[in-house]
Amino acid sequence: MAFLAIPVFTNLLEPGEYGSYALTVTAINVANSLLFQWICLAMVRCFPTEPARMAWFTSTIAVLWLGTAGAVGLVVAVGLTLPFGRPIGAVLILGWAVLAAQSMFDIVTELLRASLRPWHFMVLQLIRASSLVGLGSVLLYLGVGWTGPLIAVAVGMAVAVAWRWRSDWRDARLRADRELAGEMFRYGAPVSLTVALAGAIFLCDRSLVAVFLGNDAAGLYSVAFDFTSQTITLVMMAVSMAAFPIAVRELETRGVEAARQPMATNVALLLAVGVPTTVGAGVLAPGIAGSFFGDGYTASADIIPLVALSALLAGLKAYHFDAALQFARRTAQQVWIVLAAAVVSVLLNLLLIPIWGLRGAAFSSVVTFLVALVLTAWWGRRHFPLPFPIRELALVVLASAAMGAALYPFRSHANILVLATQVVAGAFLYGAILVAVDCFGLRRRTAEALWRSCRPGRSRPTSSTTRHEGKFRHMTGNDVCVYSPYAFGGHPRYVAELLTALAEQPGDGPSVEWVSSTDLDPRFRSDRYVVHAVLPVLRKRSEFRTSIGWAFSRSLYYCRRDWRLLAWLRTRPNIGAVHLQETSLAITHLVVRCLRKRGMAVFITVHNVRPHTYPRFLPRSIVDRSLRRAYSQSDCLFVHSTGLAAELDRFLRRPVKAAGAPRIRVVRHGIWTVGGESRVDDEVIARRLQERRLLCFGAIRRNKGIHLLLEAAARHGLDGFRITVAGAPLDLEYLEGTVLPLVHRARAAGVRVELSAEFVPDEDIDSLFAAHSALVLPYTEEFVAQSGTVFMALAHGLPVVATSVGGLAELMSKYRIGVTVREPTARALTEAIQGLFSATGPDIASFVNGMQSAIGEMGWSGMAAATAAEYRRVGTTRPSAGSPALFAEDANCST
Repeated sequence: MAFLAIPVFTNLLEPGEYGSYALTVTAINVANSLLFQWICLAMVRCFPTEPARMAWFTSTIAVLWLGTAGAVGLVVAVGLTLPFGRPIGAVLILGWAVLAAQSMFDIVTELLRASLRPWHFMVLQLIRASSLVGLGSVLLYLGVGWTGPLIAVAVGMAVAVAWRWRSDWRDARLRADRELAGEMFRYGAPVSLTVALAGAIFLCDRSLVAVFLGNDAAGLYSVAFDFTSQTITLVMMAVSMAAFPIAVRELETRGVEAARQPMATNVALLLAVGVPTTVGAGVLAPGIAGSFFGDGYTASADIIPLVALSALLAGLKAYHFDAALQFARRTAQQVWIVLAAAVVSVLLNLLLIPIWGLRGAAFSSVVTFLVALVLTAWWGRRHFPLPFPIRELALVVLASAAMGAALYPFRSHANILVLATQVVAGAFLYGAILVAVDCFGLRRRTAEALWRSCRPGRSRPTSSTTRHEGKFRHMTGNDVCVYSPYAFGGHPRYVAELLTALAEQPGDGPSVEWVSSTDLDPRFRSDRYVVHAVLPVLRKRSEFRTSIGWAFSRSLYYCRRDWRLLAWLRTRPNIGAVHLQETSLAITHLVVRCLRKRGMAVFITVHNVRPHTYPRFLPRSIVDRSLRRAYSQSDCLFVHSTGLAAELDRFLRRPVKAAGAPRIRVVRHGIWTVGGESRVDDEVIARRLQERRLLCFGAIRRNKGIHLLLEAAARHGLDGFRITVAGAPLDLEYLEGTVLPLVHRARAAGVRVELSAEFVPDEDIDSLFAAHSALVLPYTEEFVAQSGTVFMALAHGLPVVATSVGGLAELMSKYRIGVTVREPTARALTEAIQGLFSATGPDIASFVNGMQSAIGEMGWSGMAAATAAEYRRVGTTRPSAGSPALFAEDANCST
C-alpha cells in the first residue's frame, strides 16, 4: 500500500512541494537511524528468555526512548528560540512529532517481531500505510499542503502504538536495567551508525540538488529515486530473506566451507531477479513515469536508468557482500566503508550537479554505491571470501539484454495496461532465454516438471512396494492404512513399534498397512507388517541449486504428499480405514473430508494438540480451524495422557460426548525398544550422577525451552556440569537469535556446553544417552504434547528433570522417574537439577522404583490392544456408505 503513496502524492503535489516532503522524510529517517535504531537492533539480541524479565526489558526500552526523545525535543525547543529556527518552527515541531512517533512505532513492531508475532506486525504496518495514503490524501485534497502526509503518518503510527501499548507494554514503568541498557548500546550503536551514514548519502544528494537546482528538481529526483530503488530493493530483499538464513545456519552448524554454497545460491538469485528488474526499469522508464507519476514529473524518466543501476549495486552490497563482515563479526568495519562512500557522494555531487544537473546526481549515486560495493568486497574477502558466479552473471546479463532490446521499441507507451503487458512479456522472454541456455539448471527442471504434470496418475514401480502378511486376517475392504510419511526420526520409530505390537496381538483382526515415503529408513521395515513406500520424498535443501527451487518444492510437498495418499487409496479397495499419524496443518480437514466421502473410517493420533510451530505467513486461526474440522470429522482421536485429552477437548471447543463428536481415546505411549538391555538399578544411576553430564535432546525450537537450560548455565550456577544440546534445528530464528548467544554466555561463565544442531541418526542415539547422567526437558507452557524423548530416557535408565507441561505433567506425577521443575524458569530449573544431583540413597532407590514401574506398565502391547479395540469398535458401529461394516469382529472396550 505504501507504493500507492507515490502516484497519489505526485498527482496532488507540485514537484517543489514533493521535494520539500521528500527532504523532510529523509532527514527524519536519518535522525531515527542515528538516535533510535540502536534500540531496535538490540531488542532481538537482548530479548529476555524468562517471562519474569519482560517487565524490566520493556521498562528499560521505554526509559531509553523517553530520554532520547526528550533530549531531541529539548534541542528543538532551543532551536525555536534562535533566529534561523523561527521561520521553520512549525516544520521543526512537526518533524519532532513524526520522529517520536516513528521511533516508538519501530520499537513496538520490533518487539512483535522478536516475540514471533508476524501477523500483529503486519497489522501495525498496514495501519501506518493506510493512514499515510488514506488520511494523507484527504489532507492534501483539503489543501493542507506537503505537511499533510507527515501529519497523517504520525497519527497512524500513534494509533498503532496506543493499540499495542495496552497489551504488550502495560507493565512498563519508569525504571531501567543499566546492565541491559549498556549491552544494548554496545551491540546496536555501530550498526545504527552505519545505517545512519547510509541514509545520510540519500539526504546529501537530495539536499544538494535542492541547493543547486531548486525544490522542483529535488522533487523530480526524489520521486524517481523512491519508486525505483524501493521496487528493486524489495525484490532483492525477498530473495535474500529466503537464502541468507540458510547460509547462517550452515556456518553455525557445519563451518565456513558449508556456508559458501548457500551464499553462491544467494548471489545467483540476487542477480537473476535484480539484473532484469534493473534493465526493465531502465528501458520502460517513460512508461513508468507516465503511468505512475503525475503530469509534472515525466522528466524524472531521464534518470530512472541510473537510479535503477545504483539500487542494484546497493542491493548486491547489502544482501551479499556485507555478509562477509557479518559472518566474521566485523560489522564495525562497515562504518568506515559507508563513511568513505558518503565522502565520495558529497564530492561527486558538488562536482557533477552544477554540470549535468539531475543526471549528475544520479551518476554520483551509481559511483558512490560502486565504491561502497568494491570496498566491502575487498575488505570482506580478507575475512570471508564470498563466491561470485561469473557464468550465471554472464547468462543473466545476456538474457536481460535480449529482453531489454525486445522491449525498447515499445518503451514510450504511457498506459498502465500496456506497461503491465510489457512487464509480463518481458518476464516471459527473460525466463525462456534462461531455460534455453540452461541457467541454474532450469531446462532440466522444466522438463522434469512437464513430464510429471503430463503423467499425474502413473504409479511408482511395484518394486518400491513391499508386502508382507502379518497375523491379521486379510479381508477385502476391511484393512487399515496407517499414514506416516516421514522417513526418519521419532514418528516412523513410533509407527514401527506400534505395528510390531499389533502383529503380536493374539487372535485375528484386520490387516494394517503402513504408507510411507519412498526413502523410509530400512531399519523400520519388517516382515511383521505391510510397508508401502509410495509417498514423495521431502528433499533436503542441499539438493537444490537455488533457494527459490527449494522453497517452491517445500511449499508444494505437503499437497503432493496428501494427494499421493488419496490417489494410492483409489487403487486399494481392501482399505476401509485410514489412521493418520501426521497432519498437514491447513489442509488436513480436506483430506479427512475426501476419506469420509469415500466411506472410510478415519483415526488420528494427536501427538500435538497444538502445532509446535505455526507457519510464519499463515494466521494461527486458519491452522486451528483446519485442525478442529479434521478432528471433528474423525471417528476416533488417540492421545497419550488424560491431561492431553482434556486439552484436546478444550481445543475442540465443544463437548466430546455431544452427538457426532469424535471419541477421544487415551493410549499410553510405550517405552522405546533399544539395541541393548539397559540396567536400571541404584548403582548405575549413582555412578551416572557423579559424572554430572546433562543431555537436552530433540528438535530445537522455542517450546522446548532450551534457552531456560542455557540461561541457568549462564546465570544461576551450574558449575562443574557438562551440557549437551543435540537435535535438528527446526526454528532457525530461535537457534540464531536465542540459543547461540546463550551458548556463548554459558561458555563464558565456565560451563562446558556442546551444541550439535543437526539431526541425530538412530544409530547414534544409544551411545549419546549412555554417555550422559540425566535428561533435561525444560519445555515451556506452549508445549501441549507428549514427549517421545522421555521414553528414550526410560529405555536407557536415565533419570529426568522436566517441567510439568503437556503429557509430562501426568507422567512425572505418576512415576517418580526424576525431579519435576516447579515452574518453567531458569532459576527453578537450576534448583531441580541441583536437587537431582544431590539425591541420596533413598532418593535414588525411589527413582529406580519409578522407572521400573513405568517400564513395566507402559508397554507397546497395551497400546496395540487399545488401538485394535478402537479399530473393531468403529468397524461395527459405523458402517460406511454403500459398503459393509468395516470389520467383522467386535470387542468390548472401555472409554
